[in-house]
Amino acid sequence: MAFLLVLSLMLSLVACLPNALTNLATLATATQPSGRKTFHDLGQFDWKNWTLTEVCLDCTRTSPSELFDCEYKFQWDDPNFNTSTVCNSSWKWDGVTMQNGPNNTYNTNYIICELAWPEVWQLKINNIEDELFELGLAHTCKDEIDFQPPEIAEFFAVPNFTMALMGRDDYSIVYAAKEPVSVLIQGLTSEPA
Repeated sequence: MAFLLVLSLMLSLVACLPNALTNLATLATATQPSGRKTFHDLGQFDWKNWTLTEVCLDCTRTSPSELFDCEYKFQWDDPNFNTSTVCNSSWKWDGVTMQNGPNNTYNTNYIICELAWPEVWQLKINNIEDELFELGLAHTCKDEIDFQPPEIAEFFAVPNFTMALMGRDDYSIVYAAKEPVSVLIQGLTSEPA
């Protein structure tokens, strides 16, 4: 008798299980009451990689006893919003020291490449090791395609890539990326527009 009672309870639980799973799946894919998408929805975006072209570091000085005046620059294209900008960052460098400091003063904080609110392009140099460059990139814009209602979205990436030494003497150092750099978007934040 006890066996039949346990069996009937288990069958009733199994009968309820598909409805519970269906309700959970519905909740996971539904938009929130405000119209904002859930994390499940955000995970479904198919972001295209950013492209950096004409990437170069050009350093010059008038005397071997001075630090080089360096300018790092590139063209940044975002195919997700059909927009682009030119980024550059300037600093002083002795041409040898890789760590940030008095002999290599690259900015370790984000600097603005272009600001036309709500669109903002930002660049940060995270690290330089010989020909390896690590950047921090952030692109903020009003996203009316993937968010309804529209949101201000900020996309982040931390690309690592090498640049070839194109020339070096006592008065100049030039590095350049020989190919366009494809940058994978690694994160995003958003808030109502």
